[in-house]
Amino acid sequence: MATDSLSKTMPSAAAYADLASGLLAVTMSTEVPTILMWFRAEHLKVLEWAGNPHKDVPADPTAVLHPRKSFEEWRETVRRHSRAWSHAEVGAASRIVRLMLEQRNNRRFRLLNEELTTTVRENESLLRQKDFLLKEVNHRVQNSLQLVAAFLRLQSKSSGDEALKLQLAEADRRLNAVALLHRRLYADDRSR
Repeated sequence: MATDSLSKTMPSAAAYADLASGLLAVTMSTEVPTILMWFRAEHLKVLEWAGNPHKDVPADPTAVLHPRKSFEEWRETVRRHSRAWSHAEVGAASRIVRLMLEQRNNRRFRLLNEELTTTVRENESLLRQKDFLLKEVNHRVQNSLQLVAAFLRLQSKSSGDEALKLQLAEADRRLNAVALLHRRLYADDRSR
């Protein structure tokens, strides 16, 4: 909006004519509506007329019109107006809004980029921790399975009961199958 007579649009502005007789306003399309406003003070203008243009003329339809007898200079002071806003000034206000929005968007992109970079770093750190924990768990499980297999073989050697030896050998085979399955699962998880 651009006006050089704000009091015509908003009569209450007449009280501030010395500070705000003219207004140039532009709206920024943001989440929170923002309006940038520039005000212009009153700019008194003196108009010179050849005679009073507001002089009453008789409304008698039968009257004969005669040239005016007085073309004395008559002055009128125009109040509650500012200097008019130029096209360049209105265009500059629009460019200011566009630049401010671009700056805001650039700042948002920069912050978003920083957040994404931080998130990627945190995810990489978590993946390294996961890899370390998987290696540790695999190592401990393999050690535990080897230890149990060693105890089974030791028990089988020291036992004189053939039925018990057969059961311990079967348990050792099953334990080896579990160990093999665990190694394959760990290898598959590592290859992903």
